[in-house]
Amino acid sequence: MLRTGGAIGLTPYPALLLVLLAVCTYAIIVSLLRIRTAYNWKNAAKKFNGEIKLKNVTTPELIHGHIKDRPFVIETAVSNEDDAPYHHTRGAMPISNPSTLIAGLRHKSWREEFQSRKTDDLPFVDNPEFSRLFLSISSDQETFSRILTAKMQSTLMKYNDVEIYIHADEIEWKRYGLVNDYRSLTTLTDLIYDLALEIDALPFTPIMSSTRDQREALINKGV
Repeated sequence: MLRTGGAIGLTPYPALLLVLLAVCTYAIIVSLLRIRTAYNWKNAAKKFNGEIKLKNVTTPELIHGHIKDRPFVIETAVSNEDDAPYHHTRGAMPISNPSTLIAGLRHKSWREEFQSRKTDDLPFVDNPEFSRLFLSISSDQETFSRILTAKMQSTLMKYNDVEIYIHADEIEWKRYGLVNDYRSLTTLTDLIYDLALEIDALPFTPIMSSTRDQREALINKGV
């Protein structure tokens, strides 16, 4: 009688095929996401009648053009904040900023948000939920709170990593990593355009350049 023994299992070949299938599936998914990202950036450029520059076929680098008569750029960038590389996407446009309003606004981390629940800090806008979720530092908090409309606040609350910075001559939004969805690219750029109009309509306020630089440094450090 023929006797057999031992465990019966998969030979190495089917196991290897499963690994190769998993790797190929992952590669296909990544490729599709990259293609979708490039497609969304091209549509954003088309929406603003701008031009797009690609690093390669599927990796966008920047969009530039004009919204009405105001130039803008949307680009991928790397900055070294806290001595660590910070890969992000930013949209920016110039402002005249006659009042030299300097401001920084960003979504709080979950830890900061949790800690803010325990404090009795006064909200910096009429919406206490927005004040709880966002950290704001400004050279003129009253003015900044006034021009940051309820609609803008509602839009910003949809993003848990958004940052807004108002410099002496530029306004910008930032989000971590490569932003790959059309709605974010266009919505946040439209938002800073609307904010730019509000800022440029503020009355002229004379200020020394040294004071302006001190405010910029303070806000960059605080936010």
